[in-house]
Amino acid sequence: MFQIKQYHTKQERRRDRIAGIVFVIAFNVIAFLSTGLLQGYAISPRVVDPITGERPPFLETLLIIAMILPWVINVLFVLYGLRFRHEFAVGFLTVLGIGMIVPALLYMLFVPACLVAMLVSTPFWLLGPLGGIVFGLLFVFCMIYPIYRLGLAIQPSLMNLWSYPEDSGETLPKITGKDDVPEGEEEHNEAEAI
Repeated sequence: MFQIKQYHTKQERRRDRIAGIVFVIAFNVIAFLSTGLLQGYAISPRVVDPITGERPPFLETLLIIAMILPWVINVLFVLYGLRFRHEFAVGFLTVLGIGMIVPALLYMLFVPACLVAMLVSTPFWLLGPLGGIVFGLLFVFCMIYPIYRLGLAIQPSLMNLWSYPEDSGETLPKITGKDDVPEGEEEHNEAEAI
């Protein structure tokens, strides 16, 4: 468990990467739901002392711990992955990166989509309710088309991440130093140099 994992095939790398992806999604969904339930319980009127009208002091401490604990566990698993299972950390960090990039892209698309839809649909507002329909359709198109094009651009990368090629016994070269060159590569490199 606390030994650096050696990957021998590409399939092992992908399996570990997907394990990191699944773990980060599952853990953070469970942590989000449990923290939300605990916060809901903390603000419910049932936990208020009927005599003093105050909440129990341990509840605030429990809430703080419940909100900090997912962050601590995420950081510990990233550090564990970076030290012992590199591909697990790659999958873990991929999800976190996508989780930050996608909302930023959607925010950047929202304002131009509104402006384009307003400018193009302005003449249709004179037709009454049809103006709202045209605006809505244009807005949806202005939001979905760039997302579709982005999806086409990143599809090869996603397919490479998720696909499992048939394991033909292909192994990754084990490199232990700068001077290690697989057999046959040395002659090929010398021929290119000439």
